[in-house]
Amino acid sequence: MGANTSQVSDLSDNPSLKALVGTESISENDPFWNQLISFTFISPTSSGDSKLLEEAVIPLAKILIENNPRTGNFGALVRIFLGRTKELKISTECQDQLFIWQAHNALFMIRCLLKVFIREMSEEELHLQFSYQERAPGSCGETGSEDLLEELLSNLVHLIVEVPLLDITYSILFEAVTTLLVFFSYQLFHKDILRDGIIYQHIMKGRCLCLTSRLVKTLLYNFIRQEKCPPPATHIFEPKAEGGLLYGLASGVANGLDFPRNQTPAIGKEKQRLSSVAILILEWRQCDGAAPDQATPLSYPAFSSERQQEDREKALQNRHGEF
Repeated sequence: MGANTSQVSDLSDNPSLKALVGTESISENDPFWNQLISFTFISPTSSGDSKLLEEAVIPLAKILIENNPRTGNFGALVRIFLGRTKELKISTECQDQLFIWQAHNALFMIRCLLKVFIREMSEEELHLQFSYQERAPGSCGETGSEDLLEELLSNLVHLIVEVPLLDITYSILFEAVTTLLVFFSYQLFHKDILRDGIIYQHIMKGRCLCLTSRLVKTLLYNFIRQEKCPPPATHIFEPKAEGGLLYGLASGVANGLDFPRNQTPAIGKEKQRLSSVAILILEWRQCDGAAPDQATPLSYPAFSSERQQEDREKALQNRHGEF
């Protein structure tokens, strides 16, 4: 990655990515990070190209898994993204497209790495990957007191509910919702419902709890609006003819819902990608086996709506009976 346009074939030899996953720790104040997240990526144009991208990311992610306990570079990347999300709403109001673009690129990289991490390790091991920080050789692997995983989840939810859906924010909102869905994909590898899992607990009982009702409302709103990807002229950067980072790799589940598995929609003809991923999260929550009388914060609004509708119908029937 870097200031130049990147392609799948370039990833394995990309010096910036090699530095990210390498054995040297990179300070969060290093100009390296600004260069790393300033890129335009030629996105896959078919499911085969998507698979090539994922295959290119896997060896890099595995190297990072091995070196991250010593370097803490993955946590640094997450903190770089979090630092930019703090002023994302202001950037939207000021039409700061460069800032939004870089935040989107950082989140795109995090999501691609997370897809590999989730397949390779348990939630507890993933939690550790977020906690590692730079340490000298031979020293004890002390971790910071902050829970960076919960911080990321909280910021993703906050981003989704606070940042308005505009042409210049469509891509980063899509990334935020899809990254949340990638976190939830842990359930795909387990037969039983992961109600005691770290991610589930953070969403249902952690700092995200106060925003869950707004999250459901926003996801429903995005689904109802059925907003399509904005035309190329409104993208936060100029894409090449083959596409841009906006059309980056989505999660496997989202890909299956957005378009046929053997092809990707052509530029200018994209379907409602954000609405498709938004409804997937709501479906995931409603299909976790919780009964209406055991509704959790994410499922309660839906159950409440059904109950309110039933109450209205009963009230109308009673009124007609009186007459």
